Amino acid sequence: MSQGYLLTMDIGTQGARAALFDTAGNTLASVVQDYDLETPAPGWAQQDARMWWDCAARNIATLLQQTGIDPGRILCVGVDSQMHAAIPIDRHGEVLVPAVQVWCDKRNAEFVDAFSRDPALPRMRVLAANLPTTAMTGFKIKWVQQYQPDVYARTWKFLTGAAYIVYRLTGALAMSLSEATGSYCLDARSLSWSDELIGWLGLDRAKLPPVAPATRIAGTVTPGAARLTGLIAGTPVAVGAGDFLATLLAVGLTKPGQAVEVSGTSCLMAIALPEPLPHLPLMHEHQEIEGWVAFGVVESGGGSLRWFRDQFCREELALAEQTGHDVYDILTEQAARTPPGAEGVLYFPYLLGERGLGSPYSRGVLFGLSPRADKGMFMRAIMEGVTFELRRTLEIAGQAGIPIEEVRVVGGAAGNPVWNQIRADIYGRPVVRLPAREGALLGTAILAGLACGVWPDPASAVDAAVRIADVVEPNLANRARYDALFSLYLELHDRLTPGFERLHTILQGG
Repeated sequence: MSQGYLLTMDIGTQGARAALFDTAGNTLASVVQDYDLETPAPGWAQQDARMWWDCAARNIATLLQQTGIDPGRILCVGVDSQMHAAIPIDRHGEVLVPAVQVWCDKRNAEFVDAFSRDPALPRMRVLAANLPTTAMTGFKIKWVQQYQPDVYARTWKFLTGAAYIVYRLTGALAMSLSEATGSYCLDARSLSWSDELIGWLGLDRAKLPPVAPATRIAGTVTPGAARLTGLIAGTPVAVGAGDFLATLLAVGLTKPGQAVEVSGTSCLMAIALPEPLPHLPLMHEHQEIEGWVAFGVVESGGGSLRWFRDQFCREELALAEQTGHDVYDILTEQAARTPPGAEGVLYFPYLLGERGLGSPYSRGVLFGLSPRADKGMFMRAIMEGVTFELRRTLEIAGQAGIPIEEVRVVGGAAGNPVWNQIRADIYGRPVVRLPAREGALLGTAILAGLACGVWPDPASAVDAAVRIADVVEPNLANRARYDALFSLYLELHDRLTPGFERLHTILQGG
């Protein structure tokens, strides 16, 4: 095994992180810088891509300074980011807009609606292995083309977050397979840009970067980037990855039929497949290794908890600051005193709309309130509502004949024991917790290690770096209540959707 270190960066929705790993997958040090998501209008979500680079460069410098390691011992740098950004840069590498659309932005919904009604959709769905959704990078580019034509005309390349950071480090252009399959511009069979899909969207192929596996070296650190970060010029940098797919590798998702819940700002339920199944009402992306995943997503999963914390829990925030406790632990204690089902309070976690299994115009809903409702009840209802939404993906997979025996969970909320029991009870399956709180950083370290030859193949890397923390078994006493509430959840979802659509029309002045 190679001696040295792997340095990885994660450009997330709520902050940028960096970590240093040894070649056994152990985290030696990490740093973080938090920032906010801008939502200047309903359905809009954006951030400054230049801020991402500033944070990434500072994090690297801080990490090297804090650890005191010789930067010459860094074998490879890896980068992952929140997915589906559309960053326009000119030929000098300058970002052309002050804020870019991120994964949960819905401003392109009009284009998604129009293309979804196009007679050519059945063929395009097979080519892309997906139905159109607002997350797809191609539709974000379409919005720029329509509403910022000067920006579109000046754009040399549209990059995703990870591709942009890699470009700033190396001057090299590359988009990973996972990000490319999430663009609605890639042929799912040949894994190359599709002239037919790009032509259907009316975009310019020349504005897209080359596609490459995330297990390859994109380039090496330039002298300019070395001066900013403290890295050694010439250090290898791997092709950037999507954070979601990097996280799946960190939990060992390598075999068809495995299921993983990624619990972060958004929460996703992913199921490994050898090939995409475009007839399913799920989204598909190519893994950063061999194979595909089908998945459903809650755009505001952990984000719902943060919204609840920030808007309604000032007393708990003050208590957490006074005692040194995590505010989420305080709120979870209150939720634990609430019985399963939260006394009939159901939460629909659509603060940022729905991506694949509903309307982009959906809104969050608390249903079933009574005078007894308190913060503990709300907290439990939010955790249950996010889990009900993710169960929809498991049900679709089961109906398609995909057997799923357990659900692995990773991410910021994976260490919450109350929520893990809720997960096991609602899913009706054991929940396997992985210890990597920041799974994307570990998955990116694995990809960087594969790129520079630390490990010969993904299986060897997973064996060396991935560990199981514990397993939570479902409580069968809660099954009947949760099954009944899930059935009600599905019924209410379908009844609410037309109302969300009508509300959007009203707010638009229609």
